[in-house]
Amino acid sequence: MRLELIRRVNVPQQIWQETEFCMRKCGAKHNECIVFWLSQQTDEPEISVAAVWHPKHLATAIGYDVPEDEIHRLHEYLYRERKAVIAQLHTHPGSAFHSPTDDHWPMIHSRGFLSIVVPFLCSNGGDRLAGFFVCRYLGDAQWEDISISNVRELFHFER
Repeated sequence: MRLELIRRVNVPQQIWQETEFCMRKCGAKHNECIVFWLSQQTDEPEISVAAVWHPKHLATAIGYDVPEDEIHRLHEYLYRERKAVIAQLHTHPGSAFHSPTDDHWPMIHSRGFLSIVVPFLCSNGGDRLAGFFVCRYLGDAQWEDISISNVRELFHFER
């Protein structure tokens, strides 16, 4: 799957609700949370998020770690179901930004992979993209920040 070809990501309402639920449940303890958005494998420029993977992870207020066995479990699932990870979403306790740790340790090291940082442990309601930080992986630990206007073009939240 060539993630750099993605130009539109459709997010069904139930996917966003599940994402919010997972993040808020983890955040209730004042810790960061990580989820992955999965899609069917395709090279089409428009894709839909097909599933949310909320991995078992160790978390603190300033970071998280997904154990190797959980990553292995995810890879087995992806292979079996012919799905791919298209984005990682994780929370920050304050405003959203990409930390040096975020830059160097994405779940997927494929060009075009999306990283979404959700502020305030996903406790803000309303606009689904308000305060989010979104970037796309370019390779070699380099990321391209995506402006809010381009984020609104890239993501379509279905109602």
